[in-house]
Amino acid sequence: MLASHDLIEGLELPNTLTPSRTHTTLVIGNFLRKLYSDSLAEDLPQRLQTLIARLEAAGRETRPDLR
Repeated sequence: MLASHDLIEGLELPNTLTPSRTHTTLVIGNFLRKLYSDSLAEDLPQRLQTLIARLEAAGRETRPDLR
């Protein structure tokens, strides 16, 4: 799978065959941020919304200070 240019812009490898640990961290972090932001933009499925509501309600019952 090829990455689009906007995902890798500014993250081009230096002229070496072995990327530095810092560069590898930057590349992985960039892809994870993109993946995470895309996931947050999507609506949660109804079954997950129901589960979250139940968990929040249970949390309020056991921890009144969180209301």
